[in-house]
Amino acid sequence: MILHATSSAIAHPEAVIMSFAAPVLWGDDNSRVDIAVAIVLPVDADDEYQNMLNNARVAISDHIEELDSLKGSNAGLKTLWKEINR
Repeated sequence: MILHATSSAIAHPEAVIMSFAAPVLWGDDNSRVDIAVAIVLPVDADDEYQNMLNNARVAISDHIEELDSLKGSNAGLKTLWKEINR
């Protein structure tokens, strides 16, 4: 799942990755989700949002086969975080 929010208290966009030990139900179809990416942006950062959203999609796609092992590892999640925040 990828979430986003804006804040007037920040100057640069940031992403946070959360990993859940047990999946949570999300969305209208109650999809089971165990990794979430939250993107927090300055209020006027529409272009930066699209860039980070694309980075998140690419990072997750590039590591789709190894997400189960990455989600249980601080180093693995940090790898995804770096790719999203580039």
